[in-house]
Amino acid sequence: MNYPFSLVFNDGSIFPELPRGEVLIYGKHHKTFAKCDYDGEMNISHPHVNGYATEDWVFLATDSDSVMAWHGERKKEGHYYKGKISWEKALRREQRDSNRRD
Repeated sequence: MNYPFSLVFNDGSIFPELPRGEVLIYGKHHKTFAKCDYDGEMNISHPHVNGYATEDWVFLATDSDSVMAWHGERKKEGHYYKGKISWEKALRREQRDSNRRD
C-alpha cells in the first residue's frame, strides 16, 4: 500500500472535533483530494488548494488508526497533532517525467 493516508479538506462537518483545514486520515476517504504515504510524501505535487507548496503541516485525524499509523514528523498544536507532508518528491517526479517527454 503506497499511499495509506487520505488528505481531505475539513469544512467543519467531516471532522467536527478538528479545526477547519486539511486533515490526514488513515485509509480511503470519499472526500480525498490527495494521498500520502506513511512518511509524509504526497502522490501529487500541487493540488488546487496549495498552489506550488513544497511542504505543509496539516492536522492528523484523531482516530487511533491514524495516530498509530503515522510515521512521519509530527508536532502538537493545542489538543491536536499536525503531521508534516511533503509535495517535493512528487514535484521532482513530475519534472523528471516532463523532461523525458521533451
